[in-house]
Amino acid sequence: GTALSSEQLQNTITVKSDVTFTAHFKQISEYPEVSEISTVEIIGATLSYNPGDTPQATAAVAAADQGKYRIADEYWQELNENDVAVAVWHSDDGAYSTLPTITAFESEKKYVYSVLLMPEREYDFGREVAATVNGNVVTAVPATDGYLSLPNVKTIIPTESYNPTVID
Repeated sequence: GTALSSEQLQNTITVKSDVTFTAHFKQISEYPEVSEISTVEIIGATLSYNPGDTPQATAAVAAADQGKYRIADEYWQELNENDVAVAVWHSDDGAYSTLPTITAFESEKKYVYSVLLMPEREYDFGREVAATVNGNVVTAVPATDGYLSLPNVKTIIPTESYNPTVID
């Protein structure tokens, strides 16, 4: 948990049995106050769909934050009556899930939208990050490997609209 000095990194150790060492290196900028991300702003996320619509990746990083972080994944999860995910759609085609893929939103089913952000080189997310999506404040949760998760941004239940035809 404590950073090692360059002198400590150069020490020699004699080991008399098999030992596994794990090191977690973190690049620290010469100007840490500039390289730590304390706010994120996501714009353009499509958070409203009708039955039959296909999920789309439309979110973007606000212009002021370009080059600090990027959207690693936008995803929708279909939730059952117990709020357990039963299907998922990822904007990141490389994301793996054992759940079925959402190909279109269905009427009267519950869906929740989340975003996963990744810092760009020389940047890291701070311990506490203030986040907004489409201007609304959302919860930011540190995720594994330096990512930042914006879970449960929006919950929707698409419904069929009733438009009767008027005959003269």
